[in-house]
Amino acid sequence: MSCWADNNHDLFWHKNGSISAQSSLGSRSTESHAHSLGITIYNTPGHTPDELAWYDHHERHLFVGDSFYKLEAENKDPNVYGGPIIFPKEGDWPAFLFSMQYLLQKVKEKNRNCENDQGLPRVKVSCGHTTMGADAEKTIESVLAFFYKVIRGHVPVIDQETVRGETNCLWHDEDSEWAVRAPKRLCEEARRTSRIS
Repeated sequence: MSCWADNNHDLFWHKNGSISAQSSLGSRSTESHAHSLGITIYNTPGHTPDELAWYDHHERHLFVGDSFYKLEAENKDPNVYGGPIIFPKEGDWPAFLFSMQYLLQKVKEKNRNCENDQGLPRVKVSCGHTTMGADAEKTIESVLAFFYKVIRGHVPVIDQETVRGETNCLWHDEDSEWAVRAPKRLCEEARRTSRIS
């Protein structure tokens, strides 16, 4: 039996081998045989409609999948995919911006809570492909800044192609560690609906 975790739900393992998800805002599992896995799920739609991230409380590590990743791996490993963040036509940039701002808020809370305890490290983030163990707060701030620059028209389109019947653009500037390939429509929708200056 599968389990769909709602936003901000913690995962629990049961003696019968099943896993359940319960709100992390309330009390811990009411079942005495349930064991917390120390993992909280965040629903982060935008890159895809069903994108999610998860946070490991013990490791203080956020995992975001393909929501974002840097243009190339820090270790320059040629076997690692190095390229733009790719959005399918089902993507949604306003939802993506909201999801990333939500994650940033969660990370800032966790970092703020550890400032008084010298033994706790800052939250790290690992992403699909190229980005592993980076400072989560700085990385999310950086990717958000890049997307806002794209939406404002401050990042050039360096390539265009038709994918699944839509014009897809590649946005990148030489000084950035980020690049994104997505349907042009997603950027246009974000320009119409996002409050940016």
